[in-house]
Amino acid sequence: MTFFSVGGLVTLILIPKGGIVLLLNQSHNTLGDYFFKYFTHLGDGLVNLIVLIAFLLFSYRLSIVLSVVSIMQLVVSQLSKRVFFPEMMRPKVFFKSGELQFIEGVDIHSKFSFPSGHTVTAFSIATFLVLAFPKSRWMAWAAFGYAFLVGTSRVYLSQHFFMDVYAGALMGTFFTALIFLLISGNDWFQKPGLKAGLLSST
Repeated sequence: MTFFSVGGLVTLILIPKGGIVLLLNQSHNTLGDYFFKYFTHLGDGLVNLIVLIAFLLFSYRLSIVLSVVSIMQLVVSQLSKRVFFPEMMRPKVFFKSGELQFIEGVDIHSKFSFPSGHTVTAFSIATFLVLAFPKSRWMAWAAFGYAFLVGTSRVYLSQHFFMDVYAGALMGTFFTALIFLLISGNDWFQKPGLKAGLLSST
């Protein structure tokens, strides 16, 4: 994550706004169009509900944390978009007509670009999974690989700028880690009854 943070910051400094959008837009191909058109939905809020139900079956403790994290995602994303940065327009408005090619069947939005809500969700879920399974290296690679592809999809589809995705990744990671550490540090979190889930016993 440190590499991503530093690399992202360098990218923001060296590449003008919209540069990566154009680069990925010019790289459109049939396979990429099909893949990202559908993969991007793994950053929808519904994914939170699916993961939450899965954890509810095996761990009340972790499902409580994820519930708080999910609320955080919504608050941080929507406050940023609609209260703090409502004037941030998306690539569709930033570029002149005809500069970008869009994928059929994808609704292209115009407003509330910063940050990318899909990326906040994806990196939040990835961070949560890594903290929930701290000893699993494959989980870390799979989780952040998933989040990275969701973020990439938002730029590939011309829904967001790189800065939107970069900010969304940092927000999702930071606030999820903060919430996880704060809650897990409480005594009630260690109660035996919370260790179980709907399908497991204490």
